Amino acid sequence: MANAPVNIITSLVTLGVKYLKQENISSEESMITMLSLSGIVNLLDIKMLDIYQNVFTEAQWECIVDEEKSMDINSYSGLNDESNKILNRLLALRNTDEILEHIDEQKYLLSKSKQSGEQQYAMLLIAEQIGENANEATKTSIDVNRSIFGLREQSNSFGRRMNLMLGIKYGKKRLEISSNEFKRSIASKDVVQKQQCKNLRTNSCIIQQIVTRYKINTSVMAMDFVGCFGCLYMLKKTEEQFYIAKLMAKLAIPYHFNQLGALKPTLNVLFQMKSFLIEQARHINEAMFELDVGNTLPSLNLPTLSTASASTIGDTCNNLCCSDLYGFCLHSKHQIINCFKRTPS
Repeated sequence: MANAPVNIITSLVTLGVKYLKQENISSEESMITMLSLSGIVNLLDIKMLDIYQNVFTEAQWECIVDEEKSMDINSYSGLNDESNKILNRLLALRNTDEILEHIDEQKYLLSKSKQSGEQQYAMLLIAEQIGENANEATKTSIDVNRSIFGLREQSNSFGRRMNLMLGIKYGKKRLEISSNEFKRSIASKDVVQKQQCKNLRTNSCIIQQIVTRYKINTSVMAMDFVGCFGCLYMLKKTEEQFYIAKLMAKLAIPYHFNQLGALKPTLNVLFQMKSFLIEQARHINEAMFELDVGNTLPSLNLPTLSTASASTIGDTCNNLCCSDLYGFCLHSKHQIINCFKRTPS
């Protein structure tokens, strides 16, 4: 595998240059050109997989598969036992009115016992948001995206897509750690592919910025939604200096009472993403702290402050922040992310 780095990167660049030389290229070829020249192997797209398998040698593909196997979401905690119990009781109820009534009761009990910062309370807030939307969609046939995102029909200021940039705060500093895409269900296939390609490149830049500034070999976990269906993926920069994008899970936000069964796996994955973000934030906050110490006392031969986060950083979960990249509120989806901020690590 020692020769893999140059060979894989060279193969990616060669692939990109090949399409650049063509007078006419398809939309898929245009996407793979931009990704290849950025050093990204996109394993999310089946068509791109077929192209890669015809481009890479057996040894190169083995290297890619080995890297892919190391990218696992199951090492991060999702819904805990208490949240699972509450959610199972909710899903056993007969209609949205009963669900919303039960949610109110459980929220009251948790608040009374001073547990409003726990995961199960955040889970109830998310279920409540979806339950209310499902109820309204059932009664008035509101468009799926408006019922999920809370957008008005005449609101077109965001165009065909919305971005959600997740970041951490350290003092006055802000650092992005994940760029996420939310596109309307009416977005064309071409728009969906282009925005996925652009967002993969944005997240590769986020990784490179963290590596360059703080010397941390980090990864990015991000969501890509079209309407109320999407996926969660991980982007990793390998030791061989190329990036791999791997599908972690499919996501589905119910818009009808009969679809509420899809809520549990989606919530579990979202909380796994939250666990991943908290871990990444801890590592980055520690690196930021050590960099501050080094900049303040540049001439001292200081050891690494391995316990910095325990005494100075505080609750990392409170450092997780959300802002819309373009200044537009994401409403219910934004509320889901904000719910994460309420739960302790």
